[in-house]
Amino acid sequence: RLSVPTAFAFDRHARVIAAQPGIDSDRAEYYAYDATGTIVGRRREAITEDFREDTLVRSAGGLPRQIGRYRLRYSADRRLAEVHETTRGGPRDASERIVARYAHDALGQRIRKTVFSAGNESLAAARSTQFLWDSYRLVGEVAEEQGSPRLKRRYVYAHGVPVAILDYPAGRQLATQGAPLSEALRALRELLGGTAPQVRYIHANEIGTPTAVTDESGRVVWRAAHTLYGEARVTVAAVGNGDFTLNLRLPGQYHDAETGWHDNVLRTYDPRRGQYLEPDPLGPHPLTRPYAYAANDPLRYADPLGLILFAFDGTGNDESSRTNVFWLKEAYEDNDSAPIAGSDLPYYVEGVGTKWYLLGDDALAYTLTPKVRRQLDLLDSYVRAKFDHETRVQGKPVIPASPLLITLDVIGFSRGAAAARDFVNEVIARRNKAYYRDLVGGACVGVQIRFLGLFDTVLSQQINGTLSLGIPASQIGQVAHAVAANEHRALFPLESAESSYGDRGLGTNVIERGFVGAHADIGGGYTVEDGGDLSDVALNWMHQQAVAAGVPMAPLRAEQRAITRPIVHDESRVWPWNVPPFSGGTDDREVRYPDQVQQQRNADFEGMNHAESLAYLITDPVETPPPNHYQDGTAPTPAASNRIGLVDIARYQEWLARNYGLFFD
Repeated sequence: RLSVPTAFAFDRHARVIAAQPGIDSDRAEYYAYDATGTIVGRRREAITEDFREDTLVRSAGGLPRQIGRYRLRYSADRRLAEVHETTRGGPRDASERIVARYAHDALGQRIRKTVFSAGNESLAAARSTQFLWDSYRLVGEVAEEQGSPRLKRRYVYAHGVPVAILDYPAGRQLATQGAPLSEALRALRELLGGTAPQVRYIHANEIGTPTAVTDESGRVVWRAAHTLYGEARVTVAAVGNGDFTLNLRLPGQYHDAETGWHDNVLRTYDPRRGQYLEPDPLGPHPLTRPYAYAANDPLRYADPLGLILFAFDGTGNDESSRTNVFWLKEAYEDNDSAPIAGSDLPYYVEGVGTKWYLLGDDALAYTLTPKVRRQLDLLDSYVRAKFDHETRVQGKPVIPASPLLITLDVIGFSRGAAAARDFVNEVIARRNKAYYRDLVGGACVGVQIRFLGLFDTVLSQQINGTLSLGIPASQIGQVAHAVAANEHRALFPLESAESSYGDRGLGTNVIERGFVGAHADIGGGYTVEDGGDLSDVALNWMHQQAVAAGVPMAPLRAEQRAITRPIVHDESRVWPWNVPPFSGGTDDREVRYPDQVQQQRNADFEGMNHAESLAYLITDPVETPPPNHYQDGTAPTPAASNRIGLVDIARYQEWLARNYGLFFD
């Protein structure tokens, strides 16, 4: 571990671009990316490298055929089988020599490598090493000496981290597992005969990467400093080192000196370029780069194992209200398939004001904070149960090389959207304080937010706690916020997801878009009241955003793909919202950004704003819109309708297709 703190810099896509230990600029690393997110160059120790100058030829399936001076051959299971070196860029000829040959078992684990000499390519002159595995963990190396395999090294782990090495200079004869007594006698015979293993101790950093090795007397025999993407600068101690080498690198990686690459079980990793040679074996993904290591941020990311949805409904809404939160919950297909109680369905919580006996909850939302706490408690229970299932039932190691990463998707409407934002902020805060690791005794468990989908976030009145509504964009995969362009109730102020009013629309993973309609015309609920289905527009858009973020979703229902009753509502015209104190003394709501407050009619949303929406409103031929007493001075009447017209749906759908890429049946 470095004795000085290291500072990191990230670009606007949350990719790490620089790392500098202390104030030593000579040791700083810099990385450059192209438009696809591929690392194309770096500067390290005052040396600049342009990776675009390297020859890189790939097959139609994405496997590399040539990288620089190396030509590669892959097996049928897409694992690296042979490496050849050539000094020419043309077809195979006399200048090409074989460098190494690799073999793998049915699980993709490398079980043998054979390295050939530069001057003698015969198999007899080659050096072969066999690898022993236990639950995807390298536990031993076997050398083939005169046709006889002998154990040369064993690796010892504690909590998944390598802590010691047992070296057998003369080699140890391999044998099947014997009785404890015979094993003890063999150990005693080795000790008395001077052939006992040499024990050395591995010192790893916080993620399990070895940084130093000491012998039994405490002398350093190996030390390495690693670049951000795992390339080691090895410093050999001045005394007591012999010919000691260590090839363990980043968790799960093994350094091959013949190429400089790392075997990473299912793929081969190039630490110089910070990229895998092969594309992700899980297949293409809309939010990941096929060759990137740890999403180009090795400080934070790993691969997910647990997946679950948390859903927060709006004020006065439960499952019978059939809001868009309900329909997305029904379409969600990424529930955990493990036999864990409650994990087969999303964790849904109804909105405030849904219980008749909780008087005033719909106005004061005093149960909102408890609902967030309830979801947090459910997540705690899931983390514990998932960890127990993976380790005790499945027998999988949860270690730095194979952490348990739980991925959450979160959705919310109205004050439920505010609750969803508070929930996400609390989860991230807990994760950053190692809360979830502590839940399971310090094991390698993490939680990440893949998708946050929001419908017209409002907070209005809320007592019994304070909610955190900020959007920590750099720590969330994708954020989508559908907002109402025609909501005017003063007690329904919109809480924007944008980082600022001036920078709206510039976020790379935060998208906020306006839609024609009032609050529930966006979040849903009118369908069960008057048959209006305008909210299906925002439902389809949010479904589209979730799929683009990599969330597996079932197709929406056929009737939700066709808008047949595009009724526009305006609750500010009717009782109780048109009389004090519910009117708020104004005819418009606030739109709150972190740096300023706008009025709904003046706020310039990305996409559809209020002024633009008016061009798509038409009068309902059946029903006359109620008067607006703020504009014409008429007295409000409790019997007035909340329906003010229809949307010219044909023209609106043309606009949606052109501006949002959204199409309907």
